[in-house]
Amino acid sequence: MHNALRTWCRGTRYWTSLVEGAPRVDLAGQEVGQVSQANAKRTRQWQARRAARALPQPAKAAKTN
Repeated sequence: MHNALRTWCRGTRYWTSLVEGAPRVDLAGQEVGQVSQANAKRTRQWQARRAARALPQPAKAAKTN
């Protein structure tokens, strides 16, 4: 169960669902609260870092003497 939760929580679908005011749902499918402003902000920051890592890195210029 632990590995399944870890896999889900690392997935894009989970992170895109964390918008401010969206309902939080427990494992039984019951609403247990709402996504806070702080959680939504942290999610946007995480997504930006993840997107930046996915971009191709520019090739380093070769040294010429």
